[in-house]
Amino acid sequence: MVRRLWSKSVILLTVSCLFGAMASAQVAEFNATSAALREARASGNHAAYLASVRKLLAFAPGHPSIHVHLARALALGGDSAGALAQLNRLADFGFSFQTAGDASFQSLKDHPGFIAVAQRIAANGRGSGRAKDLIKLGISGGSEGVAWSESSRSFLMGSSGSIYSYRLDGEAPARRVANAFAPQVLGIRPDPATRSYLVCVNQPDGSNSAVVRHHQINGAIMAIHRLPAKNALCNDIALLKDGSFAVTDTNNGAVFHLVGDRLEPLALTMPTYQPNGIAYDRENDRIYVAHAGGVIAHDRAAGKSRHLSINDTLLGSIDGMVWHKGSLIGLQGLTHLGLGSRLLRIVPDDGARAGRVDILLAAADFPGRASTVAVAGNEAFVIGGSRQANGNDEEPVLIRTPL
Repeated sequence: MVRRLWSKSVILLTVSCLFGAMASAQVAEFNATSAALREARASGNHAAYLASVRKLLAFAPGHPSIHVHLARALALGGDSAGALAQLNRLADFGFSFQTAGDASFQSLKDHPGFIAVAQRIAANGRGSGRAKDLIKLGISGGSEGVAWSESSRSFLMGSSGSIYSYRLDGEAPARRVANAFAPQVLGIRPDPATRSYLVCVNQPDGSNSAVVRHHQINGAIMAIHRLPAKNALCNDIALLKDGSFAVTDTNNGAVFHLVGDRLEPLALTMPTYQPNGIAYDRENDRIYVAHAGGVIAHDRAAGKSRHLSINDTLLGSIDGMVWHKGSLIGLQGLTHLGLGSRLLRIVPDDGARAGRVDILLAAADFPGRASTVAVAGNEAFVIGGSRQANGNDEEPVLIRTPL
């Protein structure tokens, strides 16, 4: 009996290792194809550009930016009908980006179909008008991660190598509460059970990528958990009900979880490309991982992963993501990709196989860049930047909206 159990465990471990090697190879191929796409577009090789786009879509069919590239590549290759169909698909999905000034569509600029779809895409960018408030934080420099701490009744956020706290009273700016372990501060998660909070930090050169635990009261570092991969990018964190946590490594297409005092790979049964936001459904012991291709639901007990199926839009490239009352609140911070950002409510069905999506905020609802989201009570707070008068600098702000 002992021998049988031992043999079964060896088989499972072997399968896990084989899958891990296959997933790593797929992630490497995805990254290489992304580089080939950029090179082909820059050099004007339209055929290679289209081939790279189609290859990337096979990896990540839910990524909005790749769908925009498909429209561009079809137009540049002379397939006007295909380009217009793709642009209409993007309009149906609710995305917005600058079409009129895009050099890829110059051959279509006078086409009635292009004029019509450009108007539809522009209408998507007008926003929902649901933004309730714009809260200035009084922080110099950019800010990426934000989380609500119920125990301290304040927001935690990172900026320029420091951790800040902001009480939602409008009376004072955010105050600095701790030095970060490394200059880049991304995901933050309060852990009330241990009176602490977890922070994803990185050095620009890929070193010192770690999840760091800080004391809630004095900000002292309590533990450092380095990501066990080269050139890692610690991005976002989810607390699990057993007291551990899971964390995304965007650069390596990996998700790790804490086992004892070490970070080990989470055995997802499908590859993740550029994983970013991560959230946890405590009741169903289910982890949700946002990546370039969409959102993956992973059942910890069964050890199985699957994509959340959505028919009416695309879920790729979600940055911050939190679980709130049976739904995911996720921020697609798409401005760096040339698209309008969106705040989404994603409601999975009972088995987390499919879901519906509500667009809470879009494009013009954001005064500038948007990165991650926190939920306090029945309101969402997106952290981002408000453009200054000089048009260059951004002041960190919270965009407040009801849920």
